[in-house]
Amino acid sequence: MDVEEIGIMDRVRMRKLDDLAVIEIMHEPDSDSYQLVMGIGIERKMLTTRPRKMIRITCTRDEIPDVVNRYLDEEILPGA
Repeated sequence: MDVEEIGIMDRVRMRKLDDLAVIEIMHEPDSDSYQLVMGIGIERKMLTTRPRKMIRITCTRDEIPDVVNRYLDEEILPGA
């Protein structure tokens, strides 16, 4: 595994790669709840991208790795 910090132009150059999913993690400030929003099956049309399916999951901080791994295994990576 290689990990590196990239800039905006580095990300723009990666447009040729297939987009599989977008995962956002947000924290509710006054609670210990987190919201995960996953866009699965990204389609490109003209100059925009949009997910075929979007889901929202409410969970605790400790549950985040399990939730992400579950969706990676079941919905995002099996067809890749």
